[in-house]
Amino acid sequence: MFVAAPLAGIGSVAAAAECPQPNSPIETDRPDVTNSPIVVLAGSLQSENGTDTSRDHGADILNGTNSRLRLGIAPCLEVLVDVPNYVATLRGVGPSGFSDVVPAVKWQISPLPGKFDLSLTVGAALPTGATGVAGSGVQPYVQVPWSIDLGAVWALNGNGDRVLCAVLGQEIHLSIDAGHREGYHQALICVRRICRQLSERWWQ
Repeated sequence: MFVAAPLAGIGSVAAAAECPQPNSPIETDRPDVTNSPIVVLAGSLQSENGTDTSRDHGADILNGTNSRLRLGIAPCLEVLVDVPNYVATLRGVGPSGFSDVVPAVKWQISPLPGKFDLSLTVGAALPTGATGVAGSGVQPYVQVPWSIDLGAVWALNGNGDRVLCAVLGQEIHLSIDAGHREGYHQALICVRRICRQLSERWWQ
């Protein structure tokens, strides 16, 4: 709560045109590909789910249900929680178990709303899941989701993640577990919008 409070003051001064409106299309973070830079409408609660499969070092892995709860607490500002999902190794050798609970705060900036949307997400994975799946210790992260409208029905989406490392000694601990290392992940995807008119009629 002490993290959300100062950010709420920042989000409240954002121009209303930059923030989601009651007639705005729903933007989702799940299924888990890239997160949307658009926050949910202030005062609304959105539940998202999805499953995905992957292959890692010869092992087939299934993740589900990748549930995320998002609550709009102010214009251009939301709090979100990733609920633990189960990671199952279907074939091959690999860990299985639940992931961590991950609370976070997302602030939508959107320098050019509808053309170039940008947001900042700050959160931390809490050590509630299986160590073999999620690691150990608190894992804070910073993420910058973004989206560029390419015209017509195409858009370019991406996000960059920075996972903060452990700091020992007299410095501030960014991660409780000394086994963590600082890491960076970049995702980029080109998406095509389908059935926009149908979705708008459905939600109006």
